[in-house]
Formats: sequence, structure tokens, C-alpha cells
Amino acid sequence: MLLAALQGYGIAIGLEGAGNVVVDPGWFFRITTVITLVGGTVFLMWLGEQITARGVGNGISLIIFAASSRNCRTPSPARSNSAVRAHCRRC
Repeated sequence: MLLAALQGYGIAIGLEGAGNVVVDPGWFFRITTVITLVGGTVFLMWLGEQITARGVGNGISLIIFAASSRNCRTPSPARSNSAVRAHCRRC
């Protein structure tokens, strides 16, 4: 959790320095960003453990797979070969 907190703080600092991304920069924004990111990380770890405990499979791996494959669609037969190759390179 310490690593997640450090990464969350780094992301908060990066967002503050990115220009007009943060409306009200300061310590409150940094703390809420860290709490939100660490809380989300802990929730995903708990969810992965629950998936594993229920015997569905390796929970964390399933979550990573779902996140990485959410934008990949099966190419339709009507697409040209170049469109299919471009789609496969993107995913």
C-alpha cells in the first residue's frame, strides 16, 4: 500500500502540473487523489482474491485480461485485409 500511496501522490503532483487539468490544486486535492487511488487498488486486489476464492480462476489475471482486452473487437468478415491487420496491430 505504501507503493500505491507514493504512486498516487506522484500522479496528483503530475496532474497539478499538467496545466488546466485540476480546478483547485493543493493539499486537499493531493490527499483525496491518494485516498481514491489507494482505495481503488485495494478494492481490485480484494475483488481478485474473491474471484480466486470462488474457483473461477486466477482473479488478478482475469481482471488484467479484462482491462487489456476491453477495446479489442473481433474483426468482421466484411472488412478488408488491411483494416484487419491495422486492427490487430492496435490491440
